[in-house]
Amino acid sequence: MSLTFSPQHLLFNGLHLDVARTLAKDSLQSLVLSPRFYSGQTRSLDEFTSRTFEAEDNSKVLGYGLEVLHRLYLSGTPHEGGYFAYGLNYHHFNVEFEKLGWARQIDAQGLETYHYRYRPFNEIINRWGATALIGMQRQLSPKPLLFDMYVGFGYTKSNISSSYDTVRYDVNAYDFGFTGMRVLGGLKFGIIL
Repeated sequence: MSLTFSPQHLLFNGLHLDVARTLAKDSLQSLVLSPRFYSGQTRSLDEFTSRTFEAEDNSKVLGYGLEVLHRLYLSGTPHEGGYFAYGLNYHHFNVEFEKLGWARQIDAQGLETYHYRYRPFNEIINRWGATALIGMQRQLSPKPLLFDMYVGFGYTKSNISSSYDTVRYDVNAYDFGFTGMRVLGGLKFGIIL
């Protein structure tokens, strides 16, 4: 069994953990459960997507997800050599932001008026996907440490509802609500338990 995390996802306020367990003793197959958590400002993601934003946006995300992978090791031992993995994932994101817009306001006398000001908006994203990866794992010194490097592709389909007049978080493959093919790649660090 191993536990790894992906440091590159911290850039997008995400924490991705992988728990891998071989299916049987001396098996060259494992099941990988990868819970994901997201919380924080979206500024770094906005930069990667070239999304225009104002300082007053105050965009923040809160989300969670899970990926399940079946991993096939291509060498004689798990955690030492190449592998192929495939699986499914689901993510839920709640993105809150502020934009200029008309907001209804009732004054002390009960008169209803509209004011043009920054007001809060909300975008809810549910994303499903499939993933295929090839990777390489190496045990590091001291022995229980593990390094994992992977590349692959995936397809995601997103359903988005927004209280704003247009959807904001589906600009490109880096974005929370993207639908389409993605090229994947990254590093993981962890420990063999």
